[in-house]
Amino acid sequence: MTSQSSEQLENEHASFDPGVWSVFATIRGEPAKENHGWGSRLPSGEQMKVYASEPGEAEVVTTSNWAGFHEVYRLAADGSLTLVRFEYDAHDVPPRVVDERLTGDFYLVMKAAFEGPRLYVPFRAGLLVTEQDAWLHEDYIGNSPIATELRRGVHPAFPRRPRLWYE
Repeated sequence: MTSQSSEQLENEHASFDPGVWSVFATIRGEPAKENHGWGSRLPSGEQMKVYASEPGEAEVVTTSNWAGFHEVYRLAADGSLTLVRFEYDAHDVPPRVVDERLTGDFYLVMKAAFEGPRLYVPFRAGLLVTEQDAWLHEDYIGNSPIATELRRGVHPAFPRRPRLWYE
């Protein structure tokens, strides 16, 4: 499988340094095994969205970006997260600016590499939880990229790149 590109994060928060970790998603609900760690689903089976804005139809979809666009987020100094805009892979399509502040409880899903373990950074009432013992991370428990266990706290390698399952 081709590695998927990450989303973008503009960071203005003084105590949050993601290092080499990038945003790969925002999810509602807990990172449950039933949905392979990607949050809650609606009764229809559709993924619960963290934002209300619609990205529209992407004109160009590539193997490295199935969505055809990137979400650009801004983490403000006060700990709030805003979906700033959608940027499209089609060069002639201008970005769609939305400036939607995300509300409620959700997680920012981060990875240091597409094949790497996930780090779940919680937001409560729309604000970053800075206490890293409240974060969740995947840890390898076997010789497979899916042989992981969800553990409390920040990933031991954060903000550096963790070892991958095959290293």
